[in-house]
Amino acid sequence: MPDSLRIDLSQLFTLSLNVRGLIDDVIWFIRPENDSDSRMVGKLVSTVSGMLKFIDFDSEIEEDIFDFPDGAGIHFKKQIYLILKESLQNIIKHSGATAVKVAIKRSGNRLSLIVEDNGSGFDTTVETEQVGLANMKKGLLILGANLKWYRPRVKGRECLW
Repeated sequence: MPDSLRIDLSQLFTLSLNVRGLIDDVIWFIRPENDSDSRMVGKLVSTVSGMLKFIDFDSEIEEDIFDFPDGAGIHFKKQIYLILKESLQNIIKHSGATAVKVAIKRSGNRLSLIVEDNGSGFDTTVETEQVGLANMKKGLLILGANLKWYRPRVKGRECLW
């Protein structure tokens, strides 16, 4: 088999796995039984452990993160999930990180999502056309949330939503 065909097939295989993952996510979110806070926390925990299985990681995801006085709807939970997943995907694909820390905590009516890695980093002060970062910013806008980069020009990243 020619190398170019082998590369094309490998890329097609990777793309098909990504599409399958997206379809699985859509199905998961439309199932009514997954609307519970505990199921969503479990989804976040399993996503972190599944995506970071080949990287040294530490995660702290509190069980009451969606226990707001007015509740947290499925659309809010979905945005948190998508932002977390995109953050982890960026670390896996671009950073070369060997260690990652993830924390999701609630304090009153405030939810904090903190992702930190020891990867190569990038300059957060420069505007980019990267789709992943644009999607995260869009999700944050939908939530009325802010993104704060710590250590914007050094190796590794820590971001807080």
